[in-house]
Amino acid sequence: MSDVAATRIRTARKRRGWSAQELADRLAAAGAPELSMFVISNIESGRRKADGKRRREVTVDELFLIAYVLGVPPIHLLVPAEESETPVEVAPNVHVDKPDLMLRWIRGDQTLPGVDPRGYFAATLEHVQAPDGQQTLAEYTRNVLHDQAREIVEQFNSEAEQLAARARDRVSALTESLEQAISSGATGEELQALLREISKKE
Repeated sequence: MSDVAATRIRTARKRRGWSAQELADRLAAAGAPELSMFVISNIESGRRKADGKRRREVTVDELFLIAYVLGVPPIHLLVPAEESETPVEVAPNVHVDKPDLMLRWIRGDQTLPGVDPRGYFAATLEHVQAPDGQQTLAEYTRNVLHDQAREIVEQFNSEAEQLAARARDRVSALTESLEQAISSGATGEELQALLREISKKE
């Protein structure tokens, strides 16, 4: 995330026409003299140590302060530009490759793979405000529930496909067992015993 924030900080700073020193001066005036030009340069350049890790990460406190001084929403510094093709690592084995998905996840509109949608949307609704009355809240709730329902349906369809595949495999194995028994001259009682044995395994 620090790499994304670094790129967005540099872009927002240049859009303002500020040098790294000017941003540092404004941060100092806002109460953060420790964020010197040298620190800003390290944040933006993403200098690496021998192990490949950044020498200087961006803390949450710094991100909020920098967003305030630059006059941009904090979320602007957390989401890659739309044209970015570099996946964002949010966990050691979880990468988000679409900026729009990253934005929707941070805003509370859509979960990421591996996240329980019930807990995610429940937490989202805790922070919903309805400045325009209950209708606004109702519309937002409907949208959230629609997204949740879509994810649950997708999960159900995936599980249903897996169950159907397992059922096909079991039927195929059962058919093969019965054909072998019949071809070997098994009696009716032996076939019934085979079916009972197979049902126990199921």
